[in-house]
Parts: sequence; structure tokens; C-alpha cells
Amino acid sequence: MYSEYALLKKNLSFNKSTYIIDDVDKAIIDETNMLLEYLEKDMVALSEITLIINENIMIDKEKLDKIEENVIEIDNTISETIPILEEVIEIKEQIDDKYKIIKIVGGAIIGGGLCGGIGFVFGIIPGIVGLGLGTGSGVGAIFAAEKIKDKLLEIGS
Repeated sequence: MYSEYALLKKNLSFNKSTYIIDDVDKAIIDETNMLLEYLEKDMVALSEITLIINENIMIDKEKLDKIEENVIEIDNTISETIPILEEVIEIKEQIDDKYKIIKIVGGAIIGGGLCGGIGFVFGIIPGIVGLGLGTGSGVGAIFAAEKIKDKLLEIGS
């Protein structure tokens, strides 16, 4: 567009010396020159905007480079951490297995001691009651047998 503007100015000066320019042609040329001046100002503004955008991109590029470095560092850290976590999981599973065994053995010991003691107490109480009833009924049977024997002897004499 800029080259067309320069060409139009050159042709305009050529036309002035060679041809007669009427009012309509002059108005068209003036309007075109005015539009070309606006276009030239817009192109300068666009060039300035492009420079500003380029500067912002360079600033953002530094930020993006830093972000990329952080992502690489995080990836390396994750790569180093995964084997450690896998080892921790294996150790935890081993501890869980040992803990299960400890719970089973502990439960057996506590259950045996506690429930065995309770069973012993509740086993002795019925035993004592049975002993008392057996002894009492035996004594009662002997006493009754003696009484019956004495009655039979009285009747028989």
C-alpha cells in the first residue's frame, strides 16, 4: 500500500505538468491521498502495537521457560519418588501382615485368659452347687434311710 501511495504522488506530479486535472479528478486524488495518510498512520500504530506485543511475548516467554523448568523438575521429583513410595507400600503390607498375626495371637491370649477365667469361675460355681446338692441329697437320703430303718425296726419289734 505504501508503494502505491508513493506511486500515486509521483503520477500526480506528472499529471500536473502534462495534463489538466479537473475538479472531480482532484477531489478523487485528494480523498485517496487522505485515505492513504490515514492508512499510513494506522500502519505506524499497528507497527507500534506489534512491537508491544512482541515485548510482551518475550516477557511471557521467560515466564513460560520458568514454568517449563518447573514442570521438568516436578517430573524428575515424581520419577524419584515413585520407587520410594512403592517400597513404603511393601513395608506397610509387611507390617500389616505382622500386625494381623499379633492381633490373632493377642486375641487368643486375652480371650483364653479372660474367657478361661470366666469359664473357670462359672464352671466352679455349678460344681460347688452340684457338690452341695449332691452332698445334701446324699445326707438327706442317708438320714431318710436311717429313719425308715428305725421305723421298720420299731414295727418289727
